Amino acid sequence: VSMLKAVLSSPGGRLPPLCCTQPRASAVCLEGVQCEAGGEPGGAPDGKDASYLVPLQSSLLPAGPRERVVPSYCLEREGCPGALGEPLVCGDILLINIGESIHEMSFVVHARGFTLTPTKGGGSQPQHIVRLWSPFTLVEKCQVKALQQAEHWAVFKLTVFRQQGTDLSFYLASSGPDADRQRASWLAAVVDALANVTASLIPDHELRVQPVLGKARTYRRIIAGYLLYCECADKATVFYCELHAQMAGVAELVFYSDDYCEEELFNIVFQDTAAVSTRKGAYCTVFGLDMHRFCARNREEKDLWLRAVSNIKVKLMFGAPDPTAGELAIFRAAVHERLEALPLPRRELPGPSPDECGAAAVF
Repeated sequence: VSMLKAVLSSPGGRLPPLCCTQPRASAVCLEGVQCEAGGEPGGAPDGKDASYLVPLQSSLLPAGPRERVVPSYCLEREGCPGALGEPLVCGDILLINIGESIHEMSFVVHARGFTLTPTKGGGSQPQHIVRLWSPFTLVEKCQVKALQQAEHWAVFKLTVFRQQGTDLSFYLASSGPDADRQRASWLAAVVDALANVTASLIPDHELRVQPVLGKARTYRRIIAGYLLYCECADKATVFYCELHAQMAGVAELVFYSDDYCEEELFNIVFQDTAAVSTRKGAYCTVFGLDMHRFCARNREEKDLWLRAVSNIKVKLMFGAPDPTAGELAIFRAAVHERLEALPLPRRELPGPSPDECGAAAVF
């Protein structure tokens, strides 16, 4: 009745628009800048006058998102130490340029990045290095010949995967009689910082195996959840990804803007020749499908995604027929059983405020 009165009393007999004055969620990037959510909160779309906006009454539908955005993050930022967060561990370390030089550096592990500073002056010393942590990082122990050095070295390597250009590698070494213990401490600090940053970038959610009611596009779902997708160089975007069972000799990974699965952005179709890859080490949540690189929320979820994609590839290799509804239910039950055994994901790391890192680009 109240709605009918509003229609009759409004100019032209039209209902006032139901507008949301707040975005549904704001993603905080590594630089501490909120992603755009379709304009200023409370403003009118397209820069129009906002005087026609009316508050929602309790009897009406709850406010929904005015615009759903796909958050992107810049994973590389030079010369902004404030964006790195609080320092966690610091100490001396060796920076090894394979086949070229060895430098004594001061290594500081921060909550959101790290710095390498030469401890000695001189023209041959490397420049001061400031890097934000990239979730697309492999941490691993490795063996490097110590040349003619008499003391023991314990070496580890940080590899930052990039979609375009050359991957970045940092060879770092502890030295001395307790080098192994020092390396273990460094690895623990780096792995913990990387895990916290990765968890802070991916929305809190549960992996799903059941399709979305009323969304026919999701009916062949095997597993779905948020993943970081490595785009150009040091840019990563959060998509809601859905792996589909094989059909007509191909399978696909579908990308949505969010878990409502109302807006399909694009998809990756793959066949039995697709390259499925990952790396083992002290820490790695990255896996690849052909030339595409993804980052899961943690190592356990990465293994689950990798196993699901690999199983689909095997079915394609052996020419398995399109699965029936009953077979899809069996596939989902097997994935769900493994989901139940996963540990709880760690909580998100609070993002830095804009004052900590100054002006930053918004993607």
